[in-house]
Amino acid sequence: MVQIKIAQFVKMIRKEHGYTQEDFGKKILGISKRQVTRLESGEAELSMEQFLSIIQIFNLDGADILSELMTIKGPAIQIKKLLFEVENPTNNFEHLLEQVEDLLDTGPKLSVYNQEQLMMLHSLCNYKITQDASYLDYITNHVRLENLENYRIMNITIYFYTNEQLVSYLKTIKQKKIKENDAYLIKVLINSLGSLVQRKYTDKEFIQELFEQTRTAIINNRAYICFPLLYFHMMLFYKQTNNHDLYQAYKRKAVFFAEEYGNKTMVENIENELAD
Repeated sequence: MVQIKIAQFVKMIRKEHGYTQEDFGKKILGISKRQVTRLESGEAELSMEQFLSIIQIFNLDGADILSELMTIKGPAIQIKKLLFEVENPTNNFEHLLEQVEDLLDTGPKLSVYNQEQLMMLHSLCNYKITQDASYLDYITNHVRLENLENYRIMNITIYFYTNEQLVSYLKTIKQKKIKENDAYLIKVLINSLGSLVQRKYTDKEFIQELFEQTRTAIINNRAYICFPLLYFHMMLFYKQTNNHDLYQAYKRKAVFFAEEYGNKTMVENIENELAD
């Protein structure tokens, strides 16, 4: 029953936004037309990463949709809902902290993996309430980027780190050999780069090395749909550091990849930057 609901959800979103199966696969999910057909027929399962892509691209309420699609109410589903909730900075984090603690109190019903996730969410909520950055150190020391949920916890944490914390964390994974199953790490690297650029971090050597590591990961994983955002961040970095030649070079790449992958929002963002 759940699989049927998910299949209907995918088909409804695709048609509502005017995508063919081929375009939806290529531009939204990074899969083939045949794989989209299998998703919509219920023959294939929608991964949590694919679900998150749909939620983010079309600006949907992940918690509400997940509640509607999933009839199971176990800890794993509740944790997924909490992940969507903590991504919203307007939520009441004291209330979210209470929910996390209630789940932790269930004790034996939780797997070790679920307990670790809840403890990281506990630290994140405490940080939001107290603004004490030391709470984020727990996440740095315990997160393992082996699945989507942990990636999402780290991806949220990135924006709360101080520059020093973020750079320190990135240096710990700088020498990591990028494997083909490191798709989650790619997004952490891209968003870390974006966060540093937004804060006007000025270490050109570190930024360039981070770019090269991320670019290599994208190529190794064939995650080319990530290129527009990667080059957009670099375009902004060299605009901020007044390097006109590199700014123009990365701008051209950003525009090329954004148009290639039909990322209209990115094209608009680039045009807005040029207008400033």
